[in-house]
Amino acid sequence: MTVAVLAVTLATGVAAQLSPALSAASTRDLPRLRAGEWWRIVTPVLVQPSGWGQLVFNLLGLVVVGIALQRHLGPWTWLSIYVVGGVGSIVVVGVWDPSDTGGGSSAAVAALIGSLAVLRLSAGADGSRIAWWAQLYSVFFVVYLTAMAAGGVLPAVIAGNTAIVLAVVAHRAWRPTTLARGCAGVVIVGAVTMVALEDDHGVGLGVGVVAAALVLAHRRFGAPNSAALRLLVDLVVPVALFYGLLAAGVDLVVALVVGAAVPAASAIVTAVTTRRIEGLAIAVIALLLLSSAVSLVTGSPRFLLAKDAGLTAVWGAWFILSLRGRRPLTFRFTRPLVEGRTIFGRTAVDAWDQLWETDAHFRRMWQVSSVIWGTALVLDAAVRVVIAYTLPLDVVPGLAGALWPVTFVALQVVTNIYFARCGLWATPTNW
Repeated sequence: MTVAVLAVTLATGVAAQLSPALSAASTRDLPRLRAGEWWRIVTPVLVQPSGWGQLVFNLLGLVVVGIALQRHLGPWTWLSIYVVGGVGSIVVVGVWDPSDTGGGSSAAVAALIGSLAVLRLSAGADGSRIAWWAQLYSVFFVVYLTAMAAGGVLPAVIAGNTAIVLAVVAHRAWRPTTLARGCAGVVIVGAVTMVALEDDHGVGLGVGVVAAALVLAHRRFGAPNSAALRLLVDLVVPVALFYGLLAAGVDLVVALVVGAAVPAASAIVTAVTTRRIEGLAIAVIALLLLSSAVSLVTGSPRFLLAKDAGLTAVWGAWFILSLRGRRPLTFRFTRPLVEGRTIFGRTAVDAWDQLWETDAHFRRMWQVSSVIWGTALVLDAAVRVVIAYTLPLDVVPGLAGALWPVTFVALQVVTNIYFARCGLWATPTNW
């Protein structure tokens, strides 16, 4: 993945250096973005308008930090951090300074730096050469650009060179774990300082730090399928991206489509990495395409705002229709999570199938719980339609996003109370 991103950035960067027109058409430019040049939400990450020096500096960071980070992450998580850091900084800069016409992959590289600094804190001692070069580059990058944002070129040169000397001394005097802590401290302080100074590199560093924290939480608690990162990509990022674009003056429909494209892209990435096309992924992509087309044809964003209702309605219908299948959905979803624990006084792996075939009480429990989930999700869909067609346009995405955890938590509470009353964890004599 590092090599692939490097190749794309190198090719685009060289082409932009040789063609001023291409460079000008690819940099940040809020008025032109508002006028319909939608590609400017991404292309500033690929071009280096400050010249060959900027291109070389960013490519060097992409190589050393990218390779070091990819040793800790899978390729698609790596790419997600890189893209969110780069695109997120473009959105934030548009809010801070609508007249900015810059570009460069440095904010995306900053996201990699932020992630690497945090992940190395839990990785143990790593004295490899690539880890050392990545740390050296990271310290110089953060100190140099923080000083640049605070005082200009001369302080940046002095601070950057001093940081290199101190890093080399620390490398000889400190253990790798101590050096990792020092590097993380520099990165976090630099991120906070640059955000306060409204510098886009601080946004990139912050994205990287948060993403790495989510990855560590996933590893610590063992959530399946990187649930923490998927939650960020599918729920948090679309809402944040929508409001960031809206604050930058982007048309509401465009902001909605861009935000909605994030979970669709996530579904595509999941399909590519697992080599399996899921019905949910198809539903997400189909709903995005349908709602976008209807909104563009009618000129009203209400249908696009209500698209999540289609997703929850599909889920609700699936739960209810599963009653006609071999096993209800709640049975199929719960079994991998608790199989092997004592249920109804039995602990054997095949106890679930035996109970399903022989115990009407056991079958009824899963049938009723599937009806509970299906009905609640259909009601959730109805609420989303009402919200989309009655509330102010700019309120709907945030409220609809907040409705996901409310519905899920409520369902968890209700179904677990129901399971307890059914005696799922009790012995047969206590039903």
